[in-house]
Amino acid sequence: MLLVVVVGISDTLAAGVIERTREIGALRVVGVPRGAIRRMVLLEGCALGVLGLVLATATGSALGTLWVKATFPYLFGWVIAFHFPLGYALQVAALTVVACVVAALVPSRHAAALQPAAALRHE
Repeated sequence: MLLVVVVGISDTLAAGVIERTREIGALRVVGVPRGAIRRMVLLEGCALGVLGLVLATATGSALGTLWVKATFPYLFGWVIAFHFPLGYALQVAALTVVACVVAALVPSRHAAALQPAAALRHE
């Protein structure tokens, strides 16, 4: 499953780099170093991962609460307590952010390697 996340994030970031080739070339022309371009794409990948984690946690908690409080008592007659495994969730969150940064390595390297003149001519 983690491989799907890595491929998806990498594909999204690569498409973003291709879309913004001219803008990246303009940044390079005005003197932005390659390392800053690389960090920009890496931070974008990290932001995608964190946003995904926030949305997944909120949605999962809401659906879990709905099932535990409303569905189980009426459907099965069970009354159980809602439990959020914080330690496990933090481990998954850390692994997800690391996977997103790894997925951003190739697109960030490609963005940093763009030649300014060629990037500005890109259609």
